[in-house]
Amino acid sequence: MAKRLYLAFIILGIVTGIFVTLIVNEYSYSGNQVQEEELKVLELQANLEQGKKAYYQGEFKLATQYYYNALQQQPDHLTALKNIAMIKTESGELAEALSYNHRLITLLPDNLFWRYKYGVNLFKSGNFTEAGTQLQAILNKLERPGNSQTGLEPQVDFNEREEAMLLYFLGKTSLQLGNKVNAEKYFQAGIGKASYLTLNYLALADFYQLEEKTTQAIKYYKAALARDSSQSNLYPELANLYEELDEEEAAYYYWQKSLVTGNSVKLARQKIKLLEKEHPGLVEETEERKKEERKKIKWVKVEPVEADPNIPILRIGLINKVSSLAFQSGSAFQVFSEQKEILNGLAGEEWKIHFNGSEYHFYRKEQLIKKYPSVQPLQLKLKEQTATFVIYDISYGKGYFWAGNEDRQYRGQIEILPQNSYFNVINLINLEEYLFSVLPSEMPAWWPEEALKAQVVAARSYALVHLGRHRKDGYNLCATVHCAVYNGVKSEHKRTNQAVLATKGEVATYQGRIIDAVFSSNSGGITESSAEVWGNKHAYLSGSNTMVKEELIFPLEPYKLEEWLLKEPASYSNIKIYAGYNKYRWVKYLPVDYLQEKYQLTAVKDIIARGRTSGGGVKKVVLVGEDKEITISGGKIRSALGGLKSNRFTIEKIHDQDGLIEEIIFLGSGWGHNVGMDQTGAAGMAEHNINYQEILKHFYQGIEITKKY
Repeated sequence: MAKRLYLAFIILGIVTGIFVTLIVNEYSYSGNQVQEEELKVLELQANLEQGKKAYYQGEFKLATQYYYNALQQQPDHLTALKNIAMIKTESGELAEALSYNHRLITLLPDNLFWRYKYGVNLFKSGNFTEAGTQLQAILNKLERPGNSQTGLEPQVDFNEREEAMLLYFLGKTSLQLGNKVNAEKYFQAGIGKASYLTLNYLALADFYQLEEKTTQAIKYYKAALARDSSQSNLYPELANLYEELDEEEAAYYYWQKSLVTGNSVKLARQKIKLLEKEHPGLVEETEERKKEERKKIKWVKVEPVEADPNIPILRIGLINKVSSLAFQSGSAFQVFSEQKEILNGLAGEEWKIHFNGSEYHFYRKEQLIKKYPSVQPLQLKLKEQTATFVIYDISYGKGYFWAGNEDRQYRGQIEILPQNSYFNVINLINLEEYLFSVLPSEMPAWWPEEALKAQVVAARSYALVHLGRHRKDGYNLCATVHCAVYNGVKSEHKRTNQAVLATKGEVATYQGRIIDAVFSSNSGGITESSAEVWGNKHAYLSGSNTMVKEELIFPLEPYKLEEWLLKEPASYSNIKIYAGYNKYRWVKYLPVDYLQEKYQLTAVKDIIARGRTSGGGVKKVVLVGEDKEITISGGKIRSALGGLKSNRFTIEKIHDQDGLIEEIIFLGSGWGHNVGMDQTGAAGMAEHNINYQEILKHFYQGIEITKKY
């Protein structure tokens, strides 16, 4: 019995051991399998992250390789497929882009965005018949959304901007196929869908110009300009068309606009000179009009800020390097040199001061009345504090689309500061009165009070930080966007003056120091860090989000960036009463001959965005010509590419049959440098009962509002 029990225990032990071993081995095998799966997931995620990082660094080939690696692990991984399709399109590799586009519409038959991308790429590759088929199918789906390939109701999330662009490409496709009637119909439909988008107006204008319907072409070019004044490259086009109609006055006007905005400058000068020679009455009419206007000046009576020795007196540069100054005054005035009165004049008289490098000449009503040998500054002082000076022919915005020339009224004193044989014209005014003009020049006076207060605190802080910016010119700040827009008393308004006085002496500070409170018109939903945009890191300029739902994590996947720039996510920056229709999201068409003329290129083979900030802002643009490449960086990009509203954009490139670019379409967001306070976003936040201090602390992280005086 004992032997039998002993043998039974031995057998049980052997069986149990084998069973335990099997369990352990199975557990070990399962553990390894789980670990291996986890490693695959981590490897996939690493490839996607490295691909995104390479894309934002401008390394397209490297980015694509990482996404290829991801597809080897998971052949139908949608993020990898979408990113490759987007990058191949951006780099102009249309054959590969089309291949990935096709895979995507096979996997996502009801996704209209990727079908649209497929259709546009077919158009760009010259396959116009198939492009028309694909794009028309989308339009049919939008008009009758119930017919889904999957049997399910498709998600039709095309916004009106996207539909207008769809109609634009349908129109362009119809033209390529020789169907002019359909092309005109599609362009008109595009205008009906999104009347604020200039793309279809420009397409119709070009169409009518080719059809030699000059009056119609002018109508649609002007309509495009009325909706987006940044399209200043249209001025030479309009000038030429008016010449065709023998309307010299209109042609002269648009050549002048071309010149001051920096479009076809050489040609504009030649045309202006020729028109002035052949039609001297054009100049005479302009001068007569000015003379009549100057006889009817509406003098503004200003209200001075209560005297306070703590308020800084600023020196604002109005005009640089001129030899004469023409003006009137709203009250009697005196001219001083080295604290000695050398001349006085009466209100409403026309005066001119000329300087030849060693002597001042004073003219009253075009008559020389005094010569004064000196190279010392002159001060012009009004006898009445409520009066103003009118300075003739102030140029503003040179090179920008808003450029022009006008007479302006100014408070305070005027100083003439000699600079060799020329002089600079400077306005001496206290900081608060300066802000009376700056605030409504930067933000409309009818906007919410809390937004106006936020803006004035930012502007006051910015001014105090930058007082030395123009020291070499003999003044503190200029009157342009380089410092802040200062238009004199014409911009002043009761509401904005109240906002200035309500926050008198308040500044934004970080760790006890006044901050560099930069601001721009519209951020497009997200502001950038100063470190990424300008290279100077400030903790209070680390970037902020103005979207109502902060679900997106930046930097976005490359394909998501493009989608985001087409969509309009809800944002404080996109309340239409403040944002309008071409700030938060915008589309800009640029004919390639603009770049050819500006950079002396015989042709443009490619235009590439290289490197992006986390928020999608382009760091460099490379123009590839037939015999040279031109690289444009940072803050120069916007003006270099025809006055773009911001650096955050993607590029649609349309090539001709020889593979050369003939048209460029930029899809962008925001207006300005996108650092610091978003002015439109501030208005949107104020609309939602957020006070000015909270607004400022949202856009400038970690700050305090401090009373300086």
